[in-house]
Amino acid sequence: PESPRFKALLVKLASQFEKKEISGVGELILNNRRSTSYPPNFGRKIPIDASVVQTLFELVAKHKGFVQIHMDDDDDSIQELKKTAANFPSVPIILSHCMTRATAAKAKALLEQYPNLYCETSFRSTARMKIPQLSQFMIHTETSADPGWVVLIEAMPDRFMVGSDIYSSNVSYDEVIAAVRSGLLARLSPPTLKKVAYEN
Repeated sequence: PESPRFKALLVKLASQFEKKEISGVGELILNNRRSTSYPPNFGRKIPIDASVVQTLFELVAKHKGFVQIHMDDDDDSIQELKKTAANFPSVPIILSHCMTRATAAKAKALLEQYPNLYCETSFRSTARMKIPQLSQFMIHTETSADPGWVVLIEAMPDRFMVGSDIYSSNVSYDEVIAAVRSGLLARLSPPTLKKVAYEN
């Protein structure tokens, strides 16, 4: 927290919030050690309740913004997330990729306990997730969706949103969005579909 670079970042973010240039902060890559393979040296694991992260949350809370974080569902990261969600109940926390490897049951337990947690489903489809060892963690393919996730999304339709996670030229935006439409959204009821697709 005392780093001059971090202090400068806080000043910049505060200015951007005040000018309405931003409404949130993220995607903060706090734990991707088990869910990344490219580039090889990009995996990291930072405590979600570390003082530097908590300082960011304090700034976001002051400006009534949101935080989006990328975290694998390691037990220690889950506990740190719970602590942070409880400490900042007014800050919406968007969990990128629904924690990448988490089951619907694990996501459900967190969402039920902390009303400020939200799930974003990008990356977890066959169109985006090209890493073979992660295929078992898909929420949907181009033609199907995991029934457990569909049930959870229908039960908590205000807490989910789709995304594209397009940051590389070797991933087709059109393919990813087509898979979202045909694989996931096509299996949701019309009211839930609208919320998940764009209203949330």
